Amino acid sequence: SRGALDLGGIFYNGCGSIAPDMGQAFKFFLFTAKYGDATAQSNVGAMLKHGQGVAAIDRTKAYAWLRLAQENGSEQAVANLQDFKGMFNKKH
Repeated sequence: SRGALDLGGIFYNGCGSIAPDMGQAFKFFLFTAKYGDATAQSNVGAMLKHGQGVAAIDRTKAYAWLRLAQENGSEQAVANLQDFKGMFNKKH
């Protein structure tokens, strides 16, 4: 799964003659995230949060992936979760 994470990074940033492709990056990150990689989970959450490589922003799925990444030790996920403070725990 490390190779898929690396490929996701190459497509996310571009490399040499490979132009950035957010859709491909998302696919590789999602593949790796499903195998429990915290970095990939954080990347998937951030991309969903910002609508990168996906049809639309999905803050609910973004939050879920970022929480999972946080539980698996991703420091980047902690930073990405700051925008969500209070969003899902409001009392009605």
